[in-house]
Amino acid sequence: MVKKRSIKLEEEVKLIEEIEKKKKAIVKQKLKKEIKHFHFKDFSQIVIGVSVFGLPALINTSFWDYLPRVSLEFLLYVHIFFIFSAVIATNYQFRDNFDLKDKWFMTMFIKRVFYIYISVMITMTILVVLVNKVSFDMKMYDFLKNFLAAQSVGIVGAVTFTFFKKED
Repeated sequence: MVKKRSIKLEEEVKLIEEIEKKKKAIVKQKLKKEIKHFHFKDFSQIVIGVSVFGLPALINTSFWDYLPRVSLEFLLYVHIFFIFSAVIATNYQFRDNFDLKDKWFMTMFIKRVFYIYISVMITMTILVVLVNKVSFDMKMYDFLKNFLAAQSVGIVGAVTFTFFKKED
């Protein structure tokens, strides 16, 4: 009787392990499909995130009053920090570790980060022009400061808003 229970228990354990393996394989396939394709819905979500989180900061006049007192080098460091933070957050949106060994995933991930950055750039360019903070008579130094500040705010907004994605 005890022998039958132990055999049955071993079979149940093997069955559970097989189910777990299949679940992991399904999750991995879904992940590959999701990271590989950058759809219009992803672009739209980024535009909404940039607008919702970035536009109030751009309209706020104290943001632009503070900007002339900040050096371009400092803004560049802040921008790099926000990009790094966005990359880490985007990675954890798709998986629960930061494995650099999976070359296929990293290639698709870098492509996605590039698309996110360009989408934010397109949106922020339109918003900064609309709030009249970029013009043709600006010095390149001032343009870069305004661009880096706005782009940093936009990246934070875009990545934050992508976490509100509806799960399928």
